[in-house]
Amino acid sequence: MSCPDVSVIVGVYNTEAHIAQCVQSVLDQTLHKSKRELIVVDDGSTDNTGEELKELANRHSEITVLHQPNSGGPASPRNAGLDVASGRYVFFLDADDWLAPEALERMVAMADTNRTDVVVGKYVSVDGRKVPASMFTHDQPRTDIFNSRAYWTLNPLKLFRRSLIDDAKLRFPTELPVGQDQPFTAQAYFRARSISILASYDCYHYRLRSDGGNNTERVDSARLWLRIFAHMLPLVAENVPAGPRRDLLLRRHFQTEQRDFLRHLSKVDASVQKELYAEFTQFVKQWCSPEVSTPLPAIDRLQLELARRDELTAALAVAAAEAAPEPTSLVIEGKRAFARYPGFRSSDLAVDDEYFDVSAEVKPQHDLTHFEHRQWHYQLAGTVDLPPATVNNVTSDRRQVHSKDITIVLHKRGTDEEQRFAATIDTAEGAPTISYEASCDIHKLLAQGNNVCGVWDFYIEVKLDDFRCRRRIGIPTGRPTIPKQRQPANAPAAQSRSLPTVSHYVTPFSNLSIRISETSYIGNFHRWPLRVKSLVKGMRRYIAPWVHRQRG
Repeated sequence: MSCPDVSVIVGVYNTEAHIAQCVQSVLDQTLHKSKRELIVVDDGSTDNTGEELKELANRHSEITVLHQPNSGGPASPRNAGLDVASGRYVFFLDADDWLAPEALERMVAMADTNRTDVVVGKYVSVDGRKVPASMFTHDQPRTDIFNSRAYWTLNPLKLFRRSLIDDAKLRFPTELPVGQDQPFTAQAYFRARSISILASYDCYHYRLRSDGGNNTERVDSARLWLRIFAHMLPLVAENVPAGPRRDLLLRRHFQTEQRDFLRHLSKVDASVQKELYAEFTQFVKQWCSPEVSTPLPAIDRLQLELARRDELTAALAVAAAEAAPEPTSLVIEGKRAFARYPGFRSSDLAVDDEYFDVSAEVKPQHDLTHFEHRQWHYQLAGTVDLPPATVNNVTSDRRQVHSKDITIVLHKRGTDEEQRFAATIDTAEGAPTISYEASCDIHKLLAQGNNVCGVWDFYIEVKLDDFRCRRRIGIPTGRPTIPKQRQPANAPAAQSRSLPTVSHYVTPFSNLSIRISETSYIGNFHRWPLRVKSLVKGMRRYIAPWVHRQRG
């Protein structure tokens, strides 16, 4: 009997409310049932999950149900599923979540076509759960952890080639109740010949449990996150030589795990906070060099600097400010912006301004309310919410930003070329929200010549006194009057010799762009002689050797 393509492994503990939907999503896969198997491991559930699984297994022969005493975490049930899995690939699915119908078929096809060992399918948030997103800008058939953002998702909810798992003898460490997925997934990444990222299809639906039962939300999580540091930092060093590549992976841990640790540290008793923070600072001092921390956002650089100084009180204050619902105010000084995090220009801390510098991070809050396209002319309107900001950090002079303007910027992707279109604004004195209208005439671009061809991205740029900040213009959901499909339009020749075609489209992250390209040969009559000459020259490379062989 041939082995299935995929073994789907689901570890279950007290998920009677969700397990039926999870299992049904596997049964509904377009990948034929002869090419898949479903292994569900009940980790000592105390609710009706076991009965629910028994009923499902009686109705569907492709389901295998295993029962074991409660282990306290997902590592043991996943390992138990691995021990009996027979598929060419393995996919781990959490019992709270579910798969889109074509997920397995598409991921298997991508792995087989590209001979990759790990496939990361796009995650979709359900009920507000935060999901990894930065790696899903576009499909990447063959990549690795240094040329993609794959390492920023270390959960095991992916497709793994079974031979990779067997050859490396990979199993989930049961001594880690939280974060046991990171060593497993990281080692698979390190050993994979190549990785695929499937961003063009919503594969995995990630649920936030209403009962707060997700594994990372535990009362002892602060201590457990330190154990993740203790596992992962040496593991990275063992597998990646010192240098920029190792710094990149360490940076991921000192951003993500640092935030999780400090978030949970604020919830533990003050009597143990100092002990746990002291252990954390040792990891920072040993593993987090300036090369690791410098590219991080300001708030992370600040927290790591405070850790080097053993400033527990200040670190907790900064973590509280980050978690607060109200935004942190800015201090605008010339062309730079500083976040007024706790400790900013405090004589007690004496932390340099560079750790508060958010000039590259400030992005205006923007809402596009109108978008109209007529041939090569675009009309945009919307609103911009300004961040709370003052000019100069002087106690006696807390002037509000008084000079504001808005510009629509078309930036040619991969270059420094830009075309700017001034917007007219309407705002009440002192109001944080600005309404604007802008007209973008692509004719200006076409007049530049042949180098206009390429992808141009729409940005909105806000100038606050001398400081400029910008962000991509996105198409909001739920706006049927704003078209999302490509709409080509033949543009006039202007001063260019060619007849470009302009089309706008929406990126996977709902951002607005236009593509300018030349028309077909038939449309460019003046270029026919050059086209024919180029074609003949190319054919001669292949015809001449053939003629020579015939004569010989």
